[in-house]
Amino acid sequence: MVLTHGLNPRFTTIPHSPYPIPEACSFKHMQILGKSLVAFGIILALVGLVLMFSDKIPFLGKLPGDIHVKKDNFEFWFPITTSIVLSLLLSGILWVITYFRNKGG
Repeated sequence: MVLTHGLNPRFTTIPHSPYPIPEACSFKHMQILGKSLVAFGIILALVGLVLMFSDKIPFLGKLPGDIHVKKDNFEFWFPITTSIVLSLLLSGILWVITYFRNKGG
């Protein structure tokens, strides 16, 4: 049983709890938050694995168009082409995921 709190219908009171809770904070929203945190953790772990094995990927940072300046005591890398390729790849993957997620529901 959930009761409306006072004059403000956007807050509800759960029985045996003296604190009003915003209606936007439901258990479904908490499940979505939990799933989002798990997905973020998986993505973070995958990025960590890529960084661990980045020296074994031969083309990473060495594509034509990547800028590498090396002087006496100075070295500067600006992998612009690699950044563009990775951005297009990730955008395509996320587009496919969103396409099939929206098509299914």
